[in-house]
Amino acid sequence: MPEAQLDRSKVQFVYSGFRPLVCSENRGTESSSVSREDYIEISRSGLVSVVGGKLTTARVTAGRVLDRIIKRNGNNFTRSKCQTHRMSIGGTNEAIAESLSHWVRKCPKLTPYFRVLYGRYGLDAHEICAEAIRISEGLHSDYKAEPLRAEVQYVCRHEMVCTLEDLIDRRAGFLSWNIAKRLERLGYGAEVIRAELDLTEKEFETQLVAYRKHLDRFHSLPEEAAKPNVGFGEN
Repeated sequence: MPEAQLDRSKVQFVYSGFRPLVCSENRGTESSSVSREDYIEISRSGLVSVVGGKLTTARVTAGRVLDRIIKRNGNNFTRSKCQTHRMSIGGTNEAIAESLSHWVRKCPKLTPYFRVLYGRYGLDAHEICAEAIRISEGLHSDYKAEPLRAEVQYVCRHEMVCTLEDLIDRRAGFLSWNIAKRLERLGYGAEVIRAELDLTEKEFETQLVAYRKHLDRFHSLPEEAAKPNVGFGEN
């Protein structure tokens, strides 16, 4: 994309990963030729394994898994066919709009943040909004980012966070894609995070050092190799 005029200074975050794909024996190993469809297998012990699939088809996959389980255990108990596709994740548009308007009326100055929260969490944002208002009312006006602590607190309590790396990389990437800002906000929210993850100050600092190394190794551009000096020597 030459028109974007990208260079190293514009890269804020780097990541890569592997996609598990199901490849049949009679097909080539080129990833482009392998289907992105999921494969569901139930072992003799009853363990259900799912391989492949995509984030955009996760709900379809879940429905297929439930249908397979219901069919397999049909003789043991009575269950209707999977109904998950008829249920709204995070609440209906009407319910979300009504809940959002409730908090906007209570604290108009946080309206943009409330909209972001309902976009991320649906009706579960109700709890975060209540805490964000409580925090906001006890602060000076120049601490605009402070209500974000309410979201960090919610994530720590409801999304099984284990470490600082787990919190930022897999639960709260919304804090920032910029590496320097991630570390800054981790330090800024240290008191809340330590309390929620039950970490001592020393444990927090140890995990913070480990996370810095993790960012350098996996999410930063490698150092540019020194260009060799090319010249003509005398014979």
